[in-house]
Amino acid sequence: MKVALYTLLFIALITVTAEAQVPPDIEAGLKKIGQIVDPACTAKLYRPLMPKNDYNTYWPVGASAPSTLPMPLYPGVTIARDVSFGPNPKDLIDIFSPETGRGNRAILIYVPGGQGNKIEQQAPEGNAFYDNIGRWAVKNNMIGVTMQRHPGANWDDGGKDISTMIQWLQANIAKYKGNPDRMFIWAHSAGNGPLGVYIGHPEIQGPKAPGVKV
Repeated sequence: MKVALYTLLFIALITVTAEAQVPPDIEAGLKKIGQIVDPACTAKLYRPLMPKNDYNTYWPVGASAPSTLPMPLYPGVTIARDVSFGPNPKDLIDIFSPETGRGNRAILIYVPGGQGNKIEQQAPEGNAFYDNIGRWAVKNNMIGVTMQRHPGANWDDGGKDISTMIQWLQANIAKYKGNPDRMFIWAHSAGNGPLGVYIGHPEIQGPKAPGVKV
């Protein structure tokens, strides 16, 4: 019995490993880049795996979005861009939801690192965009939310911004097919600072406590 169980576990591990393999050409490119952080070059390597049409194929970096688009940006995905959640003009989120299907979906909230931009544009030709996180969420039956971060005057302002955003989502995400009682949040790099402040300080979390899983 134990042998059979171990065999099944081994097969499962092999399956997971196989699914997670990096394509050989990308693996070779990553090895050539070396053990450094090089987002622009890495983005170019992954570009062939991404949609032909994306944010930067529609308008140049720094330009305003056109009033009409030549085709759906991501077929099957509705994007509410630059939705205001607070008093600061930079209190903005993008909400990714399915064009069709049921509501009451779990919400995946992403807090970006770097300068806090919710749309990464450091390498237009590479297009390794945070939009892919929202698209992935929708593909996996969730609602995707990406947050715009911005500096504050006080050490806890970033955490308070996250609190304001979460409370806004609790009150409004049902309009976008989301379930306010099933919200998950994650961050990377510089985004972990304000998220840690929010999670670690109940006094800024609002009436429903954290309101999210991390």
